[in-house]
Amino acid sequence: MAGKVFTFAGLEIPFRTGAEFFDAFESAIEKRTPLRIGICNANTLMLAKEDPEYRDVLARMMLLNDGVGLDLGAKMKLGEPFPENLNGTDLTPRIFRESLKPLRIYLLGGEPGIAEGAAAKIAEIDPRHEIVGLRSGFFKPEDESMIVEEINDAQTDLLLVAMGNPLQEKFIMRHADAIRAPVAMGVGALFDFLAEKVSRAPMWMQNMRIEFLHRLRQEPVRLFKRYTVDAAGFLLAVRKEKSAQSAEGVPTGAE
Repeated sequence: MAGKVFTFAGLEIPFRTGAEFFDAFESAIEKRTPLRIGICNANTLMLAKEDPEYRDVLARMMLLNDGVGLDLGAKMKLGEPFPENLNGTDLTPRIFRESLKPLRIYLLGGEPGIAEGAAAKIAEIDPRHEIVGLRSGFFKPEDESMIVEEINDAQTDLLLVAMGNPLQEKFIMRHADAIRAPVAMGVGALFDFLAEKVSRAPMWMQNMRIEFLHRLRQEPVRLFKRYTVDAAGFLLAVRKEKSAQSAEGVPTGAE
């Protein structure tokens, strides 16, 4: 397992444990060195496959695996799944609980009022942390420089951007050099979950890795294509990549 890397559309997602992630996270916070995190599920990678700009953005970030689709893809290419599911909905609350120091957190994204609800939940999870700023995800492009200035003036440690793929990652990397927060992370629907606008699946569904069925029931119109057509398309694309690489004698993963 050690050193394995899942590749897709030219992007590399290393096999990484939660402990390895936290080592990198704590180092970035302590040394205030930039760490830009993109969390990739099958839909993310399919978007990147069709969008060269997005693919280039993700290539400049630390990429974490999210979901059963990537596990199936890793099994097809490398013979085994990722060691841990590092999805943002579970990983980010772990950051709040397990961080070695109190964090100054800026929340950017969600519908109006959602970031406020997420902030209240973060205070419940671990009151050590301070929410130093929050904004909804509805702003004009010309406001972005002002928002980055707010993030910097607040001496932010952790910037969480919840605007969905690919907007959140593109925002982070468009301002990667200007943002002085050491850690910036795209977190998708996290604020909706924290604010309880959207509910998590029962634990038995999470344990069986079928939480997507619960999400599909909640938002069938928005998520149907993602969890059916796009998921099948991702696995088909993985199989095609593996076949092409095998025919050319190219290794399908690195160690």
